[in-house]
Amino acid sequence: MDIEEALQKKGLVNIQSINNHIRLDLRYATANNITKKKLYSRPLCFFREEVAENLSFVQQELENKGLTLIIWDGYRPLRIQTSIWNAFPHPTYNTKISSHNKGIAVDLTLGDKDGNPLPMPTAFDVFGEQSHHGFGKLPETVIANRETLKDVMERHGFERFEFEWWHYTYTKLKDVEVLDIPI
Repeated sequence: MDIEEALQKKGLVNIQSINNHIRLDLRYATANNITKKKLYSRPLCFFREEVAENLSFVQQELENKGLTLIIWDGYRPLRIQTSIWNAFPHPTYNTKISSHNKGIAVDLTLGDKDGNPLPMPTAFDVFGEQSHHGFGKLPETVIANRETLKDVMERHGFERFEFEWWHYTYTKLKDVEVLDIPI
């Protein structure tokens, strides 16, 4: 059984099969992340089906505003979470088990209609006060972009992580199992 079949058997779906307008920039399939290492062997982005459907609704709403989602990470195998924890064991920003391991969390940003990222408070995996949702010493356009993302995500059932403006969890499915199917 291949990776995609194994994930589908556990109730996860490829986000691109639900909405192929959502852009992907999967950082753990590259070295452009906190570990500075490529952690995924393939650039796959999976979520629990209900999560993917709600991300599609977010995308549809954003398209009406001339915007798009750019996803940095979705389902993350537990072994990858362990690698990230070992590289950055900071309990404010990181955990040994994550909602990503359940396929119910997403790391993402906003882009314009052509997929160019909008200005946001920090880059992905840059941790500190500036990455917090309440940080206000930013240009008005950056705060407005962060708020646009927050508002549309919360409207579709996602809960923000207060310390990372890019991280959202679909908490209605918080009791699903942790998975460690490699990507």
